[in-house]
Amino acid sequence: MVKRFFSGVHGLRAVAALLVLFSHAIYFANEHVTTPGPVWLGRAGVILFFAISGFVIALQRHKPVATFIRHRVIRIYPAYWIALALEAALFAALGFPTDVTPDVVLLYLTVPQRLVTSIPYWTLTFEVTFYFVAALLFSMRLSDRQLTMIAVLWIVAVNLIGAKPVNEAGFGFPGAAMLLSPAMQVLPMGLVCGIHFEQLRQMRRAGWIAMALVALTASFFLPDLTNIRMLTLGIGSASLVVALADCDIPEFVRRLGDASYGIYLVHVPVMVWMSPSMGLISLTMTALVCGTLYGMFDFWLFGFLANKRATAPAGHFRTL
Repeated sequence: MVKRFFSGVHGLRAVAALLVLFSHAIYFANEHVTTPGPVWLGRAGVILFFAISGFVIALQRHKPVATFIRHRVIRIYPAYWIALALEAALFAALGFPTDVTPDVVLLYLTVPQRLVTSIPYWTLTFEVTFYFVAALLFSMRLSDRQLTMIAVLWIVAVNLIGAKPVNEAGFGFPGAAMLLSPAMQVLPMGLVCGIHFEQLRQMRRAGWIAMALVALTASFFLPDLTNIRMLTLGIGSASLVVALADCDIPEFVRRLGDASYGIYLVHVPVMVWMSPSMGLISLTMTALVCGTLYGMFDFWLFGFLANKRATAPAGHFRTL
């Protein structure tokens, strides 16, 4: 049976968070100018997060479904709601719109009329949708082979008949088409890697790293927001997860990975607040420090809530 704790996953979470943070820092420090390099960095960070999520969800497939759902809810919502409230207070002080709609609060499928939050919550909508599908599949007690077949067919369907967004809004908020949207396919990729990790790791680590580098490099030259680019980014990200999931990493990197969700939640509001008076380096470091502090709180909060009704060895919930 595959072990439950992978320290390398936390290192990859740290990398993903830093990619997203730095791409946004470039955007805000340069007066909202977008260039292909930073856009690719941010997109690669998000896709890496999705590959990791799929991998980690595969490790939970034998849990009681009620426990799985409870852990998913407390992993996503409490820290998100607190960050949303803090952002609303900050925006009110700055004179920005502060009202939020039910889809923002609950993260359900929608095509929003307008965006009223700077938290990049579109990715969380993908995550919550995938968790719902995973919970449904796990409740059916399907075999690993059946889960793999469904995941592969899902990826194929995205690329053959899936949505083809023409802009950022359609990419991040495809509504009912989300299950067949370009970025969604990376989550079942990660799921397959998690289910078959022991078999996949029979290939040398160097081989997976080489595959990741080739795919990630190739993705840079493909059209943005397309199925083929997300497929290529997904292959590269999933290959990195397989290559590095069981690596030993320094403790400070692991801690940064533990804080990655908090970094993701608060770094953009911090940048919105600070960007008029800061350059790239100062903006990056300020958002990283604030995000890490919030991430440490989030990690404690999740551990507290997850252990409230159960006892487990230290670190048991770190990969959730």
